[in-house]
Amino acid sequence: MRRKRQLVLSVGLMVVILVGVSVFTMTDVGARSSEINTSDSIYEEPETSQVEELNVVGQIEDEITNQETEYLQEVESIQASNGAASSETSTEDKIKYVNTKTYLRSEPDFECDPNGYIDEWTEVYVIDKGWDFSYVRITSDGVTGYVRNCFICSEEVKDNTIEKNKAIQDEADRKKKLAAGITIGGITVEDTLEKTMIDEINSCLANVPGNLVDGFNKSDWKILVTYKNIASTYGGSSGSWCGLTLTNEHKIILEADGSKFRSSVVHEFFHYVDYSHGWLSNTGEWKSIYEAEKDIFQPSGYSEDGHYKSSAQEFFAEVGQEYCYNPNGVLQLAPRAYAYMLNNFGY
Repeated sequence: MRRKRQLVLSVGLMVVILVGVSVFTMTDVGARSSEINTSDSIYEEPETSQVEELNVVGQIEDEITNQETEYLQEVESIQASNGAASSETSTEDKIKYVNTKTYLRSEPDFECDPNGYIDEWTEVYVIDKGWDFSYVRITSDGVTGYVRNCFICSEEVKDNTIEKNKAIQDEADRKKKLAAGITIGGITVEDTLEKTMIDEINSCLANVPGNLVDGFNKSDWKILVTYKNIASTYGGSSGSWCGLTLTNEHKIILEADGSKFRSSVVHEFFHYVDYSHGWLSNTGEWKSIYEAEKDIFQPSGYSEDGHYKSSAQEFFAEVGQEYCYNPNGVLQLAPRAYAYMLNNFGY
């Protein structure tokens, strides 16, 4: 009986030990299984360079976001400030002027059809500048529209600009233009012209014997320099003439072209000389010279058309011009004509 009881106790103890071992084993296996799953997982730690790249991308995205936020805040601030300024601006401050001729457009777009026209220095009322400053919305004569902002200026700028432009124009007129009736260097000019042209006329006449110029200055003859077509206006003819002498009006007319003065001023002046000395070209002496030397004489000026051969009067004027500019040439080609000029007018 006692043995039996010991056996039962032994068997019970064995069962307890086996259960304990089993529980321990299962716990250990579970722990190991957990360790295996962790160590054998497919997850891998990223390399250092990859981490840095991810950080840089994140920083750039943050920076862009910040810039967009700042830009929107700036736009809102400008619009708000313009709105505040607009509300604080008096009516007088909104009165502006357009500094040039321009169209008034229905929309702030250059290609938009115009709905009006504004002349230079028109007074306008600025409704809204617009924060981009490209166009402004204005009202002019009851019409509302848009014009370029660069065309808008204040009254002060308008007055200064007008005054400055007037001063520039006055100075230009003073230097380049001379009123009718002004006498310079013995030459009375009846038409407005550049001063340089008068200088050219006097330069040409400086080659003429002094006694002839003195006689002209003491007479009632005048020189007219004009931009009109001389042939049609004064000569009743077609074509283009660079000079004309009207003996019945005691007037020499010259085309306002300084490049032609050399071939016209002295030539026309010698028509005056011819007339003032009793039409020397009609004398038998000069007609004889004309017939003998007109075909061998060759002027160095602008007479290649042969007009100087057409009459004794034209030949006299052309020889007189060449005698003043190129006396040796006249002496060689037309010695009789040269002697005539020298004996009558000196040198």
